[in-house]
Amino acid sequence: MAEGCFKTPAKPKGRTSKGIDVSGGKFNLEIPASPFLARLGYGTGVSVYSLDRGKEQSPWAIKKLNKFYRERQTVQKVCLEKEAELMRKLNHPNIIGFRSYTQTPEGPMLLLEKCDWSLLDVIEERVDKGSNAFEAWKIEKVAKDVVFALEFLHHTLFYMHGDLKSANVLVNGDFDAVKLCDFGVAVKMDEDFTAPAEEYTGTRYWLAKEVLEGSKERITNKAEMYSYGLTVFEMLSLSFPHMEDATDCSTSTETDSSFPEDEDSVVDESENSTLGTRPYLPERLAAFYAADKNYNDILSIYFLCTSENAGERPAANHLASSFREKMAAGEA
Repeated sequence: MAEGCFKTPAKPKGRTSKGIDVSGGKFNLEIPASPFLARLGYGTGVSVYSLDRGKEQSPWAIKKLNKFYRERQTVQKVCLEKEAELMRKLNHPNIIGFRSYTQTPEGPMLLLEKCDWSLLDVIEERVDKGSNAFEAWKIEKVAKDVVFALEFLHHTLFYMHGDLKSANVLVNGDFDAVKLCDFGVAVKMDEDFTAPAEEYTGTRYWLAKEVLEGSKERITNKAEMYSYGLTVFEMLSLSFPHMEDATDCSTSTETDSSFPEDEDSVVDESENSTLGTRPYLPERLAAFYAADKNYNDILSIYFLCTSENAGERPAANHLASSFREKMAAGEA
């Protein structure tokens, strides 16, 4: 990912946050100023940094507002507070772990478990190296772990993630663990699994047709299953959905001191008639997958979840049950 450009101060100045509450305990944690932290990634108005806590402790990730946004009462600030509140409830092996939320001289900070890299990074590295398709087990591992996270979100907490895509899926090691992250635009559902369509923001290329059309009717959890299908598509196609000419999937080019992007410079994706439909797999890869039965289940998930008809898409708990049956039979 793009790295921010900073000037090194003449005298390094650390930032210390005292009394951070983590798992019921209190301790002093020194958080260096942003220029002295390695940036892991960024989104609209926020950056994520790595915090090294010493040799005997695992590193954490720090999510913080960029300068323009932390000095104002912005949507981004509200989203970070909302994310912290929800993260406290998200105790699941396939969801990034919450560590703390604290106020510092640099504004509010959300401290989280740190993973090795995002699924987007993994895909981009594979493309850069000129590698062919992912092995079937790796795609199935991501599909399984993500749907377990969605099952918990949808059917236990009645939330939708709100922006499901490869950039918001994290990976440890060689797909040893897969975890969902970034809950700043999560959507609360009623117990009938519905929510107002306008509350589901997401990223347009990954949105289901019923969300894009701004239906007056409420959307269901099945809208998110379309985004899930397109996340599987990213691994199958080694590309982004509905973006044939795209070379960069990032949604922001901001640095720590930047202003919001100029809306006039944003491409009007609404003119793309393929949005909300099932994107085609590249012919070369489609032929490869068709010849290898190990990809059959993955292809079935992709086709089912990307149906334009929401009623035809499986719910997360149904897919999770199918994966558990495969695991019990020693097939996954």
